[in-house]
Amino acid sequence: MYIRKRRPARDDRRLIDITINNFETTRERTRQILNTADSVLVICNDENRVIGYISYRWIINGFAYVDYVVLDEEYQGKGIASQLLPKMVEYALENNIYGILGYVSLDNEESLQKFQRWGFQPLIYWFNGVLIGRLLI
Repeated sequence: MYIRKRRPARDDRRLIDITINNFETTRERTRQILNTADSVLVICNDENRVIGYISYRWIINGFAYVDYVVLDEEYQGKGIASQLLPKMVEYALENNIYGILGYVSLDNEESLQKFQRWGFQPLIYWFNGVLIGRLLI
C-alpha cells in the first residue's frame, strides 16, 4: 500500500465514485472539492488500484484543513487507515504541515472515535458536527 499525488484525468472518476459510495454528496460537489483542494493524496493498494484518498487545503500557515478522508468500503475496517497514519504524518511534516484540522458529523460517531484514537481532539462543536484537530509536532 502506498500514497501518491492525484492525477486528475486518471483518478477523478474513481475518486468521485468512492466518495459517493461513502457520503451523501453529489458528483458535482465532489468534483468541486477535488478541484479546489491544495492537494489530493491518492491511496493505492499493492496492485496499484485506487482505494481511497485524502484531500486537504491550507487555512493558515502550517495548518491544513482536511476535506475528505475516504476509503473504499471493501477496504474499511481492515486497519488500513491506521497503517497509513504514520506515512501521512511523515508526508505532512516534510511539507511543513504541523497541524491538521477536520470536521466530522456527529452522525458519524464511528469516524469521530477513530480520529480520537489517532490523537485528534474535539475543538469546537458546530451545527451537527465537531471541528477536530491534532498537532503533529
